[in-house]
Amino acid sequence: MSKALRTDYRFKRYVIDRYATINEAELFVLPINPNLACIHTAIIPNTERRAIARYHLPLDRYKRLLARSFLLEYVRDCYHCLDLDIVYTTYHRPVFKASDIHFSFSYTQDYVVLALAEKRCLGVDIAFHDPQLAVQSLVTLVMSAAEREQFALLGNDKQQKIFFYRIWSLKEAILKAWGIGLLHDDITALDVVSDAQCVVTYANADYRYCLVPGLDDHSIALSVQLGNSSQ
Repeated sequence: MSKALRTDYRFKRYVIDRYATINEAELFVLPINPNLACIHTAIIPNTERRAIARYHLPLDRYKRLLARSFLLEYVRDCYHCLDLDIVYTTYHRPVFKASDIHFSFSYTQDYVVLALAEKRCLGVDIAFHDPQLAVQSLVTLVMSAAEREQFALLGNDKQQKIFFYRIWSLKEAILKAWGIGLLHDDITALDVVSDAQCVVTYANADYRYCLVPGLDDHSIALSVQLGNSSQ
C-alpha cells in the first residue's frame, strides 16, 4: 500500500488527532467523544461484541468498540484484509486469525491509541498523568535501579511524575509487544534508560521502543519487533 493512501485515509470520517509511522509501524491517536458516531458495529465480529458488552461502564464499551471499528475498517480498506476474525493467545493478546498484521490497543478516558504493522509484533501504551496519584509510592514496584537513580535526581514532583509515567508506558508497550503484558515476573528487571539504542531482547528477538510526543498530560509509548515475526 502506498504512503499516500495511508495518509489520505486520515481524512475519512474518523477524527484522528495524531498519526505517525515509526519503525515500520503505523500509530493512530483517536479522541473518543468526537468518534462515537463513527463506530461501525456491524464490522466487529460477534465474539468481540459479546465480550465488550460485559463491561459495566458505557465508556469502557465505547472505546473498545471504537478501537475495533477503526482497526477493522482500516485493514480492510488499506491492507485489503477480508478475514477480520480475532482470536486470543494464551496471554489474552488479540490477534487476527488469518493475517500477519499485528496490532495493539491502549485507552484512557479521552483517547484510543492503535498501532499496527505487518509481520512485526508490537505493543502500544497511553497513560494519563493522574495528578492525584502519588507515584513515589510505586517507584520500587516499577523501576529498575538505574531508573530509580534518574528519578531521584529530578528537581520536583511534576518532573518525577512525568518521568514515572514515561517509564510505565515504555514498559507496558514492551511487554505487550512480547505478548505477555503485565504478567511478566518482575518489571523492575526491565531497564529502559540504560541502552542508548533503545532495544531490548526477548525470546531471541529484538524490540525497539520509543516515546511518541503529541498529547499534553499523557505519555504514549511504542515497541516494535526488529525483523519479521514468526508468530
